[in-house]
Amino acid sequence: MMKKLLVILLMSLCMFVPSVYAQKQVPSRQVDSLKWRMFEGEFYNKEYNIKISLNLYDTVLVVRHYEFLGKMNGYMSGTLHETWFLTTYAISGNSATLHFSNEMGSEDQEINIVMTDSVHMTYEAVGGNAIRKAVNGKWVKLPVKMEFERRLLPALKLERDPEMPRTFRKY
Repeated sequence: MMKKLLVILLMSLCMFVPSVYAQKQVPSRQVDSLKWRMFEGEFYNKEYNIKISLNLYDTVLVVRHYEFLGKMNGYMSGTLHETWFLTTYAISGNSATLHFSNEMGSEDQEINIVMTDSVHMTYEAVGGNAIRKAVNGKWVKLPVKMEFERRLLPALKLERDPEMPRTFRKY
């Protein structure tokens, strides 16, 4: 009888101890991962159709068609004349200074970005904007100040266009 009581007591203790640790408070940096790694993600300006991909914490981004350059911390693409690559950066609180260079290395641009919240970013070019795009056959420089919004990537990406009909093969 005493052995049974001891075994039941040990088993209940084994069940109770993990439940105490399971209810521990999760650190805030894990809960709000968007704020903790605020300079990581894809930011998009809908008006000018520009995308800035950033990861200022890890060197992991690879630019499509520029794989030979290796991994980097960021790049800017979209309807721009060229792809612009992040060469250097400095983080200070909720702002960062980014230095971009075009794909030829002939032009560069310094940009200050400020995260206004976990989704919105303000872009401001230092000393005018050298980045341009073609509009109706003419070169147009981008404005000095723009607003970007973080793109939240879907958890599931379809490999085919959902509007396209499915085709079946007979074997």
